Amino acid sequence: MRSSNFLSQRNVGYSHNIEERNVCEEDLTEEQLQEIWRDLLEFKTSLRGAADVDAHEIKICAHQVQAALARIESLDYGYCLKCFEPVGYKLLKEAPERRFCQLCEARSR
Repeated sequence: MRSSNFLSQRNVGYSHNIEERNVCEEDLTEEQLQEIWRDLLEFKTSLRGAADVDAHEIKICAHQVQAALARIESLDYGYCLKCFEPVGYKLLKEAPERRFCQLCEARSR
């Protein structure tokens, strides 16, 4: 079972320019998006049998996974919800439910 790092997401300010970004990420390819879609579905299925996590955390995780799947369907997936820049495949592969880029997430800490 994945650790509960999903619960650490925080809201931050909206704007920053590309010069501030420590990594210039590219848009996801169709293959990468399909791979992450499968990962999300697999994780969602694994939540049903999770006995080592409390019910509230499972509910939160399931909601985040469902929200990520909805963003894929609406073509918003892979972009930071604050600055609208690409999050990047590597970060999304590690945490497919991720909503913010590395810079916006760091600013929230």
